[in-house]
Amino acid sequence: MMSKCEKYKRYKPFILNERTWPSKIITEAPIWSSVDLRDGNQALKVPMDIEKKLKMFQHLVKIGIKQIEVGFPFASETDFNFVRTLIEDKHVPDDVTIIVLSSSSSECIERSFDSLKGADKAVIQIYTLVSPAQRKYVINMSKTQLLQYTADAAAYTLELSKKYPNTNFTLGYGPESFTIAEMDFSLAVCNSVVRVWQPTPENKCMVTLPATVEVSTANQFADQVEFINNNLILRDNVILGLHTHNDRGTCTAATELGILAGAERVEGTLFGNGERTGNLDLVTIALNMYSSGIDPKIDFSDLDESIRVYEDCTGCKVHERHPYAGKQVFTAYSGGHQDAIRKGLIYREKNKEEKWMIPYIPVDPADLGRSMDDVIQINSQSGKGGVHYILEKALDITLPKPIQAEMGKKIKILSDKTSQCLSSDEVIKIFLDEYNLSKLTNGFYNIAINQLDEDISVSLDCQGRKMEMAGDREYIVDICLSVLMEEFSLDDVNITEHTDTKDKEGRFYTFIQIQHGVDEVKYSSFGWGTDQLTVQILALCRAIEKIPNFNYYSELIG
Repeated sequence: MMSKCEKYKRYKPFILNERTWPSKIITEAPIWSSVDLRDGNQALKVPMDIEKKLKMFQHLVKIGIKQIEVGFPFASETDFNFVRTLIEDKHVPDDVTIIVLSSSSSECIERSFDSLKGADKAVIQIYTLVSPAQRKYVINMSKTQLLQYTADAAAYTLELSKKYPNTNFTLGYGPESFTIAEMDFSLAVCNSVVRVWQPTPENKCMVTLPATVEVSTANQFADQVEFINNNLILRDNVILGLHTHNDRGTCTAATELGILAGAERVEGTLFGNGERTGNLDLVTIALNMYSSGIDPKIDFSDLDESIRVYEDCTGCKVHERHPYAGKQVFTAYSGGHQDAIRKGLIYREKNKEEKWMIPYIPVDPADLGRSMDDVIQINSQSGKGGVHYILEKALDITLPKPIQAEMGKKIKILSDKTSQCLSSDEVIKIFLDEYNLSKLTNGFYNIAINQLDEDISVSLDCQGRKMEMAGDREYIVDICLSVLMEEFSLDDVNITEHTDTKDKEGRFYTFIQIQHGVDEVKYSSFGWGTDQLTVQILALCRAIEKIPNFNYYSELIG
């Protein structure tokens, strides 16, 4: 029992009585803004140097992100110099806007503008601390004082922007700890900034609402966003954005509901890198949209490249169960899941379906640059469906049901014994070793086949016992059965099933099932080889060997 929960005061939620967001759906992607190089970088034990920052920046550009927060120039020389490197070495494409973050002190604002000299366009985003605890403990300001301080900072930012006529500046503001401040006060602070900036349809400003620390359920955050959306002055001239953190693990849901509540712009990082439990994961939210049929406007068609860049630049690792990106997220071990996936894939291919509706696989791995080869992995939890899928995929054949069951049992026993996962290559090797008739019967049978048109003659030498048979090719297997029954004094043996197939490597596969009248139990054999008729005859011999109390070799010895 965790008996000290009473020490925590439950956050008092803001409730919007006439909300509209629950009945809405997301129909298009928002404006994406990456904060990998600022918020994400500040969360690293070893912050990125300029070389790694540039590598990350170029990757963000490559995947299609058009707004990139490139640093906090007042915080470090590395951040300042990186911004200068981007501008002076012309690394910023025409369709990409760089953003710098600034506190509202005059020194920080000045340094931010200095870093952006010579940029064609840029965003200066300032912030102030608005929560009751921060007003009391950190900045020691009353509400009135903070309102004035924020308005003065907005005015100074506007004033400095006019001193750089060659740069098209967009001004932005964020009320830090917005979610735990009084909503009417947060609105008042945001409106004070908008009132100073007087944005127009041609020159909009940005207001970004941060869940600096996530403290409520996602629906309550959506209420807060809709309240600001409904009451912000000059709303049509303001780009409303979100900056969420993942302290409660519901960051993605909060952002999605915040979009429904009116937000047009979203800040986040690749794989959710950020302070404490991280920022919004752009990969997850973008691919949530993609898997719902919405173009996310971010290209994750080579998701593994994004992983490589992220891990190299940050030193962090993507968890194997990370949504969409983890190595194991498309992997099925359960026999039931494997069977459902296999049947879904077969049905989709057979019926040429355009829509992706495969059980347990929400998005086609191929769309992310992944292979379907690793979807089904075999361990002790797997069943015949998974084994069948691997063999079908590798050999392009359909296994008879008795062989599916037989292989499933063999693989399960082996996996249980070794307590390991078996790779596709290992499963295929076990299968080929188990059913290679040429290998299994080597030394016991010699077969010579002569063919003239449709007439076949077969000589079967079973360790000194020679049998001759001849007839039409269509009936030669039945003729062989009759000769074998006579040679070994067998009664009432019938072929109940016989199927043949050929794989993409040109190997012939034969399944033969017989029934012995004495016990009416069915015995089957399955095998492969390069000559179809040889395979058929050897498979028949192997099936007969399974009849109880009968064995060619003991007969021969006797």
